[in-house]
Amino acid sequence: MNKDRVQSIVDTAERDPSAVDIDEARSALDHPDAQIRNGVLYSLKQVADDDVQRVRRYLDDIAPLLSDNEETNRNLAAAIFQEAAKVDPNRITDYFPDLAPLLDDPNEYTRHYAAFTFSEVSKRDPRQIRRYLSDLAPLLDDPNETTRNFVTFALNQFAKERPARVLDWLSGLALRLDDTNEYTRHYAMSAFKEVARDHPREVRQYLTAIVSRIEDSVEETRNFAAFVVKEIVETDPEAVLDHLATLSVGLRDQNEYVRHYTVYTFHEVAQVNPGRVATFVDGLEPLTDDPNENTCDFSEATLDEIDAETRVDPDPGSGSLETEPIEKSETVVWDGSDDTEIEDSTSDTKIYDPE
Repeated sequence: MNKDRVQSIVDTAERDPSAVDIDEARSALDHPDAQIRNGVLYSLKQVADDDVQRVRRYLDDIAPLLSDNEETNRNLAAAIFQEAAKVDPNRITDYFPDLAPLLDDPNEYTRHYAAFTFSEVSKRDPRQIRRYLSDLAPLLDDPNETTRNFVTFALNQFAKERPARVLDWLSGLALRLDDTNEYTRHYAMSAFKEVARDHPREVRQYLTAIVSRIEDSVEETRNFAAFVVKEIVETDPEAVLDHLATLSVGLRDQNEYVRHYTVYTFHEVAQVNPGRVATFVDGLEPLTDDPNENTCDFSEATLDEIDAETRVDPDPGSGSLETEPIEKSETVVWDGSDDTEIEDSTSDTKIYDPE
């Protein structure tokens, strides 16, 4: 195949992708001329954007181009696999060994396409990405916002299945708690929620970043943050002493579970250091009338702890103030956002340049 013929295929792909002869195009995928490979890949990418089913059956032919020595060819091949992952993620797992090196590609869009492909598979079966966690984790700090989003989503999906396996990457996930993208922050917080259930002590060192999300703009993210703090105080109530002022915002949150987890946190702290909680009586008192019965109970018990520590009995003869301990209730984390779709992004692929 010569360059004139490739240009003709490119022109057809741009005008009417459905008219491209795929068998002819794929016959040049192993051509020694990088520009010819680029031209047919570009054409197949146009076909995939139009109808990925026409290209899906030829992934075996396209896969070697994922390791092409030309950056633009790797980029286009990765973009085709991204499209294929949207319709057949199960099949894409066969090509993970070829896709994994692209997570470290110098081209940010190539990394982006590879990250999307792994995240798309993680939606259906998170276990499929377990061997590639160490390849994905460095992209938690990628300069591309949507790449960070895809990787954080994938690690969150895996954390739901095997939270202990994510412990090694908590420091990277902690960075994403302050991401500019609200969905990325949410997925990172969700991953911490999964880990905190069984490993609250390991999560504790990221407490400052976690507490900051109690003021997040996304309600579900605030919910997860309050839940994680609740898990931490169950093993170490004093860990949050320096964060009570920020946490007190959760006492008046519109979400009943945020209020519930937060007042529970204050109750745990009050049992070991009621004096530090006394400052927040004004935030606790309204919760004695909260619609959530457990929230009311914890609020009243917390105020009783404060009373016993800080208030003088006006009638010493009446005896000391003592409160019956309330039984800790099983609380339910509101996990309604787990089905939130990750945001896709469109990016320009390098096009065929016959010159």
